[in-house]
Amino acid sequence: MTGDCASNCLLILLDNEVTTLYPFLQQDGTCRLSGCFPVQIPTTMTLGGDEITIGNVPDSKSAETGVDFVCHFVRAFEGALSSEEIEELRLLCPSVVQCDREGIVGFRLPSMNNQVVSPLILIQVFLKYAIQHEEARIGGAIRSVFLVYPPSFSSVHVHHLRHIFRCVGDYSFTAQNRVLCQICSFLPLAVLSPASPTRVLVFDACYDALHIFLCELSSSKVRVSSHVWSTSLGRHCIVVRFMNSIVQRFNHSMQRPLPETAIGDVYDCCNSVLDCLAVQSSCSLSVRSDGSVLKQVVRQQDVWGLLTEACDLLKKDLEVLLAEVGWTLSSIPQALLTGTCYSLSCYETLIHTLVPAAALARNNDVNEMVLNAFSSTLTLEVAEPADSALYKVLHSSSQPVALSSEVLQLMRDEVRQLRGKRKKQEEAATPQGPELQEEMPAPIPVVLDTTQDEIFAPTNPDVRCMCGWRY
Repeated sequence: MTGDCASNCLLILLDNEVTTLYPFLQQDGTCRLSGCFPVQIPTTMTLGGDEITIGNVPDSKSAETGVDFVCHFVRAFEGALSSEEIEELRLLCPSVVQCDREGIVGFRLPSMNNQVVSPLILIQVFLKYAIQHEEARIGGAIRSVFLVYPPSFSSVHVHHLRHIFRCVGDYSFTAQNRVLCQICSFLPLAVLSPASPTRVLVFDACYDALHIFLCELSSSKVRVSSHVWSTSLGRHCIVVRFMNSIVQRFNHSMQRPLPETAIGDVYDCCNSVLDCLAVQSSCSLSVRSDGSVLKQVVRQQDVWGLLTEACDLLKKDLEVLLAEVGWTLSSIPQALLTGTCYSLSCYETLIHTLVPAAALARNNDVNEMVLNAFSSTLTLEVAEPADSALYKVLHSSSQPVALSSEVLQLMRDEVRQLRGKRKKQEEAATPQGPELQEEMPAPIPVVLDTTQDEIFAPTNPDVRCMCGWRY
């Protein structure tokens, strides 16, 4: 992927759950994107012995001994975590997470003689191997790295990132806030090149939360007036709520509970259903267990029906913030939907519910970020005074508590119960001898059938999840 007088560059969209890697060529100040394509990998690492692996999520049923799995170190780097966040992180990384009285997290790695490693060091290692991964994929050395960091990173966080990049390698390093990059990716739109400041709502749909930024855009700067976010409307929690509805329907229809060993497979299939519903109006999901079969046609409005309560609470929170900055819903002409999970149909419905009068543009195009974000003359300005909601997000060591507290707590309980069950399942499934190994049950087939025809029966009894696409 090299050419005459051209240098390989890499755009990294760093996030807590999923990181996007996008290589491209730069020649004489011009970006060449032909033949380039992005890849997304989980922001995770496994460490054990002499090996470090990034971007994988180990199966709890086949967890390796002597290997440490770490995740959510980007969120931990942001600052002090609440007791609930620490509890959830411990479920994700059993026997790894340690924290002090202020909620500052470290990761204790048994595979490395119980050394406690800071989140910053884990980010450094993750970025180093992410760059090496892309160098191997494109077959050439990368010269320049463009890092897009989460909106909650302050100038102090960015200073530390610049410092660790000196240790990663001899790269030209440029960093930019994700909010500014996302807005620049929509350029040029007439409404985004105004003579006077224009009010814009930016909806950033991520795996772990949905963020809403209240912005004023002018020809020279983006001023972020306030911010609200809801974990209950992040993709992960949407999948959990959808999964719970499927499990409850199975239990009610079959008059018996679905085996806990199948919960993970149902989660994976529900996650695939959301992808299907992004490009089609409906698909069918089949769950089979011990001869019993539940087949359900899922429509886009069915998923939305699970989110109306969370949407109502988020709307109340948004109205409070709008009143604080002197805005009204009718005074906002433009809404932008972006983020890793922007394609989910329920987000478009949510935006039309929250701001029905605003024109909606949808985009998460990394090509446009490359072309516009790092060459733009736009600057990012954070609202004053210092007690505003977004100022606390961007300039504090801790995240504010989400305003939709009722639904957030409910979803955290659901997530915690699910992960607690899976942890107990993993412990119970640990072989203790030949007898236990012989008694371990076979996987329960869970089938996603997007064709809406007859149930697709797996021919391989070990296959847990099968899916087909229909456009």
